[in-house]
Amino acid sequence: MVSEIIEGFKDIKCFGIGDKLNKKLNLYRSKWQESYFFKRKYNFTRKTLVGLIIDFGKIGLLIIMVIMISKDKMDIAMFLLLISYFDKIKEATNNIISFDVSIMEEAVCLYRIRDIIFYKNKLTGLYGRKHKSNVLGFVEFRNVSFKYSQDFILKNISFCTNPQSITAIVGKTGVGKTTIFNLLLKLIKVKKGEIFIDNINIYEYSLDIYNSIVTVVNQKTFIFNMSIRENLSLIDTNKKRQIEVCKKVGIHDFIMSLPQGYNTILKDDATNISGGQKQLLSLARALLSNTKIILLDEVTSSLDPNTKEQIIKLLEELKINHTLIVITHEMELMKIADKIIMLENKYVKSFNTMEEMISNKKKSN
Repeated sequence: MVSEIIEGFKDIKCFGIGDKLNKKLNLYRSKWQESYFFKRKYNFTRKTLVGLIIDFGKIGLLIIMVIMISKDKMDIAMFLLLISYFDKIKEATNNIISFDVSIMEEAVCLYRIRDIIFYKNKLTGLYGRKHKSNVLGFVEFRNVSFKYSQDFILKNISFCTNPQSITAIVGKTGVGKTTIFNLLLKLIKVKKGEIFIDNINIYEYSLDIYNSIVTVVNQKTFIFNMSIRENLSLIDTNKKRQIEVCKKVGIHDFIMSLPQGYNTILKDDATNISGGQKQLLSLARALLSNTKIILLDEVTSSLDPNTKEQIIKLLEELKINHTLIVITHEMELMKIADKIIMLENKYVKSFNTMEEMISNKKKSN
């Protein structure tokens, strides 16, 4: 569970499900604690009883051998040899019954786990106290710059997206597409410039409100080693709504075809279902979060044509009630986009259609 939390940390933070996972982890902690103390009690009892049996056995052996020596049935050499063998047997027995993990080593592991679970982000000022409801979904970048080391990856970029629209972010690898998402998700902090949602700086929103405004579907999304129902319940426990959302994204029939339906356990990051089904499930999870702004990072890459077409149709339906921002290299997604943001050499260019973008590129060449 802890290793999954570490691996899926980005998804956990973006969906704001840390508290729910911590409650689940507390159940495992309680079971572990109960088992641990039972183990300690068992080990102590076993070690004590075996020690007493060995000691009484040695005393009994000494008495018998003294009697045998007094009756000339055993000499001193045999006496010393038997005592030596007995001590070796005792030492081997003690080594066997004392074989367990050091308490100090276990304590170190537990402290490290605690530090990970209760880790506090060192990026201060990420959240304010603004509790605005009924967010429309206007997103605006104003002269935003960001650099990871010495060189800026984004420099004075400005653009805006409208509600009920699809905005595609395109560009070569390494131009800062994912950085834009990370800035919106507050995984990194703006170095220069401002980002606004409905004309309010994103750092003024409270944590709970912001988690209910923005969500993400990553290219490599993370699914927990739980049932489908439990994975969805991390976002919304309403079973009726879970079914409605799964029907909307087109994965309900597949789930019902499984022997255990929604109670099917997804093993090792959902390796027992296909990549397309996993992507649809992650989309369902995003819709359950009921956010106005949905970020999608290469959601159609590495998918078969049928699943890709299904997701594109779904995105066209979703834009009626959402602001969709998509990182993509797919021409099919660019065609349905209401605006295309092209990143090039740290700067940004905006186009209203894919044809306009292609025409501009030909002119620049």
